[in-house]
Amino acid sequence: MKAPGLWAVSALSFIAGATVYWLFRSTEMVMFGALRRVSEPLFGRLTHIRALLADFTLPHWVAYNLPDGMWLLSLLCTVHAIWLGHSAVCRILAWSLTICAIASEALQYTGLLPGTADWLDVAAYTGASVIYMTLTNQITIPICKQKLSLRQS
Repeated sequence: MKAPGLWAVSALSFIAGATVYWLFRSTEMVMFGALRRVSEPLFGRLTHIRALLADFTLPHWVAYNLPDGMWLLSLLCTVHAIWLGHSAVCRILAWSLTICAIASEALQYTGLLPGTADWLDVAAYTGASVIYMTLTNQITIPICKQKLSLRQS
């Protein structure tokens, strides 16, 4: 995949993850307090949109795990776009970022890192890595007749 496609996937996955997070997560989280301090009008608009969606619920994993995977996908695509043409660096960074994300869940499980360990976060990180590797032609999904790629021929 060429850099423009990577930047597009990065932006879309970041925005989609952030949208789910802002609209369907608890307003008790620190970032909502920060938003209120930075921009009361923006916080008011967000609160209004959340009220309109009050009767709409997402599956738990979509609201709580999918954004993490989407943000990792965004980060992987951003790093790849920056280091495009340096395949060894891309692979090392992609594996390192994925391992760090999964290790953070393990450290949360042991209590060495604050947070709530969740195996669905590990699944989201793994899924993000598989999507990234498929988009960058590092792997091919066997059930597909062609590589899944946005690369132009």
